[in-house]
Amino acid sequence: MIKSEYLPSVCNIHSAHYKGYVDLGRENLRLKNREVVTLYEFCEIISRNSQSNINLLDGYFVGYEIPQISNQFDLLRFGDNYHINIELKSPLSEEDKYNKIITQMRKQHYYMNFLDKETKFYTFVEEDGVYEYDCLLNEIFKIEEKELIKVLSAQIVNFDFEIDKAFVPSNYLISPFNKTEAFLKEEYFLTPDQNKKKKFITDNISENNYQFYCISADAGTGKTLLIYDIAKYYIEQKKKVLVIHCAILNSGQHLLINNYDWNIISVSALKDQKFFENISKPDIIVVDEAQRLAIYQYNELIEYSVQNEIDVIFSYDVKQYLREGETNDVYASLIQTHPEKTAPKQGLTRRIRSNKKLASFIKNMLEIGSSNDNLDYSGVSIEYFKTYDEAREYIFYLEKSKQWKSITFTNSRRTIEPADLLANLCSTNVHHVIGQEFEKVVFAMDKSFKYNDQNKLIVKRNYYSLRGMWYEIVTRAISEIKIIVIDNPELYQTLHKIKMKGND
Repeated sequence: MIKSEYLPSVCNIHSAHYKGYVDLGRENLRLKNREVVTLYEFCEIISRNSQSNINLLDGYFVGYEIPQISNQFDLLRFGDNYHINIELKSPLSEEDKYNKIITQMRKQHYYMNFLDKETKFYTFVEEDGVYEYDCLLNEIFKIEEKELIKVLSAQIVNFDFEIDKAFVPSNYLISPFNKTEAFLKEEYFLTPDQNKKKKFITDNISENNYQFYCISADAGTGKTLLIYDIAKYYIEQKKKVLVIHCAILNSGQHLLINNYDWNIISVSALKDQKFFENISKPDIIVVDEAQRLAIYQYNELIEYSVQNEIDVIFSYDVKQYLREGETNDVYASLIQTHPEKTAPKQGLTRRIRSNKKLASFIKNMLEIGSSNDNLDYSGVSIEYFKTYDEAREYIFYLEKSKQWKSITFTNSRRTIEPADLLANLCSTNVHHVIGQEFEKVVFAMDKSFKYNDQNKLIVKRNYYSLRGMWYEIVTRAISEIKIIVIDNPELYQTLHKIKMKGND
């Protein structure tokens, strides 16, 4: 458990690290060399303004970063009456100071606001002084050092505050589909990695005639939020943006279309050979889940964009597919045919949506023993039923009474398939939820799944890939998954062992 600390001690050990006396290691290094100097000066102003300064310098979390989100706080001090956030700045020029402080304070207020207790926000600028942030006015005011001392002195400090339990990553994960209104109101912040990719694309679009851009990243890295944020950025600039969603349109997209005049279409519209002839020319095309583009759809889109010199942004994950072979690597194709018009591929590495503990369990489900990290599987539960009718009744109960999202496999309308019995367990199949996310996901597995001698999960052949659909389902969950095992005791026993290994 992360515990609060005494600031002079933090300064001293970091200073010793940078002087080469000790090696803290990357995991314990929370201050840069220059930040140590600023923190020393901050400690000095506390000392010179207070006779009993030891208690005012104790109880801080230094350089805390919200898991999965990457937002960092310089100093946090939690109390029973109010919390305090203090950001440390090296000397700032007068022209930069206001915007830099306001931008950071607005972001810190957003994250602290989820704690449901008043937080007081300050910025200490080296060789300058202390600034207080008023979140209601979104303004900063320079204050006397003694005013900060009064606030620190009056705080009833909670030295046992459990910080990781307070900052729940899922609180800050906005989806354009499931939290559409919050998305439109910009009640979110992109991670530094997302902002970097956005800047790369928007800068290049401004400087070039037209180009193809590819964002290729795993599930949970925030690529859909990123491309919808970029689309919103251009819509607000009065640009014509066409969004092509390579799946069934969801309720959030219908809300964007019907209430906010977004131009979003399902990829099925491209079955009309004259589709591009009949549309008003867009300035930018955004393609989500682009790995699912059929070859003829891909070719028509590229031909249209080349002829009309339109920028196209592709977002995709080759690991996510619903049929075998449905894994078009757009960037690889573009480099072969249009290398001069294809910008370098952009990736997102940090999973911001995926729960690390769930991700570990999913990895061990795919291959037993392949993950030894984050083995707390308290967010996983497994139930067993003998019949599909019993399972269906229980799933219905979970969805109606316990706010679980039930997702099942899609069956073929043409042939009898292993997925047929699973497909009838609930009304939402995997094709309906592509690109969406839910707090708690429940799904079922039956005799179509088993483990081989190499401890790998294997599945029966099906028109839509059971493995691909299974991966799509499990990566929709943010906090919890519940697995319903039907008439397959061997599978239940194996999954139970995987879960118990996490509880050892």
